[in-house]
Amino acid sequence: MKTIYLSFIFLASSLFSYDVNSIPKNKEVWTDASVYLNHQFILMSGFGRAADYLCLYRSSDYKNFSNLKNNNVSVGYKAILDNPACGTAETNTPWIFKSEQASSNSDLVMEMFNPKETLDTRSKLILKEETSTANPYGILTLDYGLYLKSPQAALYGATFESTRLENNDIEFKSAVYVDQVVVSPIWSVGQASEFYGSKIIHTPNSGGKGSVSSFYWNGTGGNNFPNGTPAAVGTTNFEYNENYVRYHRVDGLGGGTTNDRCLKRNVHWSYVPHWFGYGIYDANGDRLGGGLNISVSFTGKDTAGNDFSGNIIITSGSSVSMNTVCKKVKDGTHLEGNTVCPGTLGQTHLPVDIGGEIYENFGLLNIPDGTVLVDSLSNEYYVRVLRPRKVYAEEPISSCASLTVPASMETPDHSFFNHPEQTIPKSGAILVNSYSSEPSKDIYASGNKYSKDLDQDGDGIANYIDAFATEPLKAIDDDYDGIEDSSDENVAQFIPAIDKKLELLLFSGYAK
Repeated sequence: MKTIYLSFIFLASSLFSYDVNSIPKNKEVWTDASVYLNHQFILMSGFGRAADYLCLYRSSDYKNFSNLKNNNVSVGYKAILDNPACGTAETNTPWIFKSEQASSNSDLVMEMFNPKETLDTRSKLILKEETSTANPYGILTLDYGLYLKSPQAALYGATFESTRLENNDIEFKSAVYVDQVVVSPIWSVGQASEFYGSKIIHTPNSGGKGSVSSFYWNGTGGNNFPNGTPAAVGTTNFEYNENYVRYHRVDGLGGGTTNDRCLKRNVHWSYVPHWFGYGIYDANGDRLGGGLNISVSFTGKDTAGNDFSGNIIITSGSSVSMNTVCKKVKDGTHLEGNTVCPGTLGQTHLPVDIGGEIYENFGLLNIPDGTVLVDSLSNEYYVRVLRPRKVYAEEPISSCASLTVPASMETPDHSFFNHPEQTIPKSGAILVNSYSSEPSKDIYASGNKYSKDLDQDGDGIANYIDAFATEPLKAIDDDYDGIEDSSDENVAQFIPAIDKKLELLLFSGYAK
């Protein structure tokens, strides 16, 4: 299947003159981040993305670079990581890590930074006990934040904490804030937002139960995070074992409860949400804006493997208008040809039980990454897949017969965020590079990395503290702006100053 898919991408692209490799690497067609999302996103937010972020920490090779010091001052090191392999957005720039552990029995304290021109990412991990099969949550505190530098705004924030209870169960809590512009660029910063608070009680080597409270604000009538009246709010309760999750959702504004649903934990398939999942670029490599109605031709396969040739509509730089079809949530197979689910009028996310199986409407096409679309005036548009969604296989409720959905638990509010105060440490050359054997994937450094204690440019400064490892007249860049500090008129690090809104209470007028 992979060979056929890649061959099709090559075929689709080779029919046209669009040459993405000739476009400068700082253009959006290269720099826009791609990340996997979840179809059952409210339920999955309860489990959090701590595993994805821990994957980044593990990939940093921290065991070989912990407790780095220069003149008795702790320093960090740079690492270029394969972010998509950890299910996170590609950054195309190095992460800066600082890892410290006083002794083998002490807490491991790690910090992770990615300062970019307009965005800044920061994370802090305090690890007491590593994850295991018995306890997949570990014992830890993990904070992760994405900030817009100007004007300052929090685009994403998360805090995950796990503790061991007296009966040896693990309590896992999380709080997550998302500005909608992170999901889809058709929104402006601060226009709409989401918040998730979750609590899970996990029994080692068994399973667990939990609740997720989810809030969505669209700014209507001045209602915003955290105390405004949400456009949608609810509680998703669940119980899980090694193989399955059983869950239902309580509508916080209407009070109704959905039917119980059952998912297989280790089986999934994927699709691209046509209404926000793509990056669509013009001939210059710039992302298209919104409010478009561009008819383009597409020849390929639909999601049932049938030949398709016709026109689709580009409506924005992230969305394409197309027909929806009824598919089984278990495996993505079509119900009957390309018809929509009965009684849904083609709307997505409306489950329909047909013969004991759950169906929903999904897009007719998954436009392959690298496809070139052409309009009637021969204008070419390049397509990237930026927001694919993972769909966990829906099973008949009988598969979850041994599980019982619990009553709603109290979940954390926005005061649960730790907001750690962090200063980016000094660091030198790139010491870790996940793309050393695949330099073409590394836009920033072409796969290069440097030995910690050697001196690449012979200036008397070891690579691990030399920010310009190949330039003997440069060495220090404490504010990570690419300018050697001796020539920099403004050596000042960005420090997030975000309104934590602690004087406001999270909206509570909803049914649980």
